[in-house]
Order: sequence, then C-alpha cells, then structure tokens
Amino acid sequence: MSSLVFGRNGEALAVSGIDGVALWDIRGVRERETLERRATLPGLAQAGGVLLSPDGLQLATTRDTRRETAPDVNDHQTTLWDVSDLTRPTRPAPIRGHFSATLFDAAFSPDGHTIATAGVHGDIVLVDITDPANPKELTVL
Repeated sequence: MSSLVFGRNGEALAVSGIDGVALWDIRGVRERETLERRATLPGLAQAGGVLLSPDGLQLATTRDTRRETAPDVNDHQTTLWDVSDLTRPTRPAPIRGHFSATLFDAAFSPDGHTIATAGVHGDIVLVDITDPANPKELTVL
C-alpha cells in the first residue's frame, strides 16, 4: 500500500498500491465487517498517491504506472478521476507536467478548482481543473 485517503465526509476510502487504486464505500461499516471493493480504477497498474477533492467527487492519482492495455496514458504522472459514482470511476483527463522529474506530491485547493503538483526538483505546477475534461496549466512556480 502506498497511500490512502478518506473522502466525502468519511463515506469513501481510496487506497493505492501495487495492484492499482481501489475505492470502497464505507458508510455504516460495522465492527469486523468485511467490505467488498466498490471499484478499481481502470487501466491503472499502480499509483504512488491518491487524494480526494474537497467535495469528494474527484480523485487524483500520482506517480501512475499504466498497464500495457492503456498505452495512450503513459505520458503524465497525475490523473484526475470522476468518482461521483464509486462503482464506476471515469478518467476525464490527465494532468500533464513533470516529464523530466519524478512527481513528489499533489494537493487540491480548498475550493477544488485548482490542483498543485510538485516535482522532486522543486517545480510546482498549478492547474485549473474547473472543467475536469480540459485542465489548463496556470503557472509553474
């Protein structure tokens, strides 16, 4: 396991690891109850980190490793996902940047309209995700 995060007022849990990223709906979980995975993010073999937007409707994965069945998405290290339906996550768009360096971390702004990604060499990219299908790079710090 690489990373895990609660979202949606504690109703969801996202976990990344060597088998990809899994989502669980944990509402009403009882002691020692075994929960079934709600979904696995499609085409994703592995991710280093996961983070949920403040409203819990978007998930970002960092340091993605793609399966050979999804070669068209190998040119970025952060991916934005629509997880409004935990059973059917969709990938509206990649967040491009940090091609020459390993991605170190990422964070959503409090309003959920911007995501910041940080490269290991100190570069920080701010991306407007107001339209999740068309993320727009704002600046590099």
